[in-house]
Amino acid sequence: MTETKVYFDEVTPEMISTFTEQDGFYTFKSWEALKVSCATDYGDYDLVELTPELYNEMLDSGVFEGHEPD
Repeated sequence: MTETKVYFDEVTPEMISTFTEQDGFYTFKSWEALKVSCATDYGDYDLVELTPELYNEMLDSGVFEGHEPD
C-alpha cells in the first residue's frame, strides 16, 4: 500500500484545509481531528504543506479538476 499524500493549509488553528486526490477538499477544526481521520481513512499518509507555489503547480497540472470545493 502506498502512502496517501494529504496536502494541508493551516488557515487558522481551528481551520485546517486539506486536499487528497482521492477525496478532494476537506476542512478540519483541529490537528487531532485531521490525524484521526487520516489514520482511519488512509492508514499510511504523509502530510504535505500546501504552499502557494505548490498549489499553483498542482492547479496548472490539473490535479484539482473535478474536485472543486463546494
